[in-house]
Amino acid sequence: MTQEVKILSIVGAVTVVILIGAVFLLSGRSSTTSSTSSKADPKLLIRGDSNKMGSATAKVTFVEFGDYQCPSCGAAHPVVKEITTAYGDKVQFVFRNFPLPMHPNAPAAAEAAEAAGAQGKYWQMHDKLFETQNQWSGLANPIDVYVGFAKDLGLDTNKFKADVEGNKYSGKIQSDINDGTSLGVHATPTFYLNGQQAVGVPSYKSLKSKIDTLLRQ
Repeated sequence: MTQEVKILSIVGAVTVVILIGAVFLLSGRSSTTSSTSSKADPKLLIRGDSNKMGSATAKVTFVEFGDYQCPSCGAAHPVVKEITTAYGDKVQFVFRNFPLPMHPNAPAAAEAAEAAGAQGKYWQMHDKLFETQNQWSGLANPIDVYVGFAKDLGLDTNKFKADVEGNKYSGKIQSDINDGTSLGVHATPTFYLNGQQAVGVPSYKSLKSKIDTLLRQ
């Protein structure tokens, strides 16, 4: 092999390595992206009848578009619960219904939460649905389980069952879906922290860090 051929071989090998590295770098950037830089329209994030926890004047607003039958939402629930407990009125938490088509029991679960809310026990039913997700998500008809939850919470079970089976809150649930769709929500859970979108199950540590930063601003 001549000296010229050796040089050309080395140059070719280096070029291949650089190209491979560039491919890996670009693919790594796209695969780790989970948030958007633009802020969401606040009119679409929270409605007057949205289910809210914490102070309306809180410096930090934390909105979730979630599905009660979604396993990832179930996994995120303990993190959200820990955050809302730790920060209290410093953070306003808002839950918007976004039942996905592949989860047949999700619409009825959303109805159950709203029906409990009409009797003053929204957040208690909200927690119960997520914490018992494995008990009812695979049932052909989970209404009896929901009624059992309502009984445990001291609700008027006849009214509760009639509300859920009559899809009394379908309009509100659909309004949540419409707002989420307008915002670009396509998966659950999707969160908005002061209008900034993040998709997927957050860690307590990362979420706490972001909230602390916003509170200091």
